[in-house]
Amino acid sequence: TRGAPSKYIKLKDIIQEAYQELSAKDSLVITCNCKKKIKVDVKQFILVFKYILDNAIKYCNVETAKVIISCETTTTGFLINIKDNGPGIPDTLKEDLFLLFKTGAHKNSGLGLGLASVKKIIERHRGEVGYNFKTKVLQIKLPPELYQKQQND
Repeated sequence: TRGAPSKYIKLKDIIQEAYQELSAKDSLVITCNCKKKIKVDVKQFILVFKYILDNAIKYCNVETAKVIISCETTTTGFLINIKDNGPGIPDTLKEDLFLLFKTGAHKNSGLGLGLASVKKIIERHRGEVGYNFKTKVLQIKLPPELYQKQQND
């Protein structure tokens, strides 16, 4: 389904709202220094980060999940890098990572809707999402027209 009209919002505000909606937020610490504004469907992007943060909590093998979110602008777009202190996604999921109903081997695995939904929402915004199995970083790339240039850019 199509979401609400897009508007400019700080990425940090989207992440904060997603964090507030998590049920297990007490076991999560987020570091995000990104103050950039992006033009997105806010409700859909809150959902993107809710799925990502929920996965960080669910698959973390220590008591407190730690997530570091950074962003940068390039000539080809706006990059959001997400890294956590979990074990990473196993290579066995390389081909199926963003497919519906594919889950990790965890007792609390859900239905396999999270990353598939993330991919769909990002693509709806003409972006791309990928995972680097070596660095264990999830990367979202948005086209340059969705990034609001600021004076210090």
